[in-house]
Amino acid sequence: MNKRPIVYIACALALSGCSIFHKDSSPPDPVRPQVFVVDGRLIVVNAEPLVFTRRGAVTITWHLPRGSNYTFDAQGIVIEGRLVSQTKVPRDGLVQQTYVLDPKQDEIVRCSPSKEGSEFSCLNRNTKPGRYKYTIRVRDGTKALESLDPWIVND
Repeated sequence: MNKRPIVYIACALALSGCSIFHKDSSPPDPVRPQVFVVDGRLIVVNAEPLVFTRRGAVTITWHLPRGSNYTFDAQGIVIEGRLVSQTKVPRDGLVQQTYVLDPKQDEIVRCSPSKEGSEFSCLNRNTKPGRYKYTIRVRDGTKALESLDPWIVND
């Protein structure tokens, strides 16, 4: 008996099954980034950087998983500044990047937590291009987790 037709059918079914699970291959929504905690200690955001390609004000609202013990710190999202310059320096076989930020930026403003602490919002005026470093701070009950420093890009 020739087993090739069975192998082809099995491969076709496997490949078609993959398409069933990946129907929505759209990128994460930069206006509603999801924030997760991995292994109870590492903060991860599902969109990094958050990229905005059209001009105009948008409210960015970061979300922690519902029903979890995690909440945003009172300073859960802090805009550290607009990127002025960056330098790459070789050190010990690795390349380290140094950033110079302008903390007086006025593009991403009015950051505040929700009452229950599972969401945090900022207004991105998005009037001019630039890269903005921000810090995410999350708590597990009373314990502060190590912060994360991703970027927002107004392209």
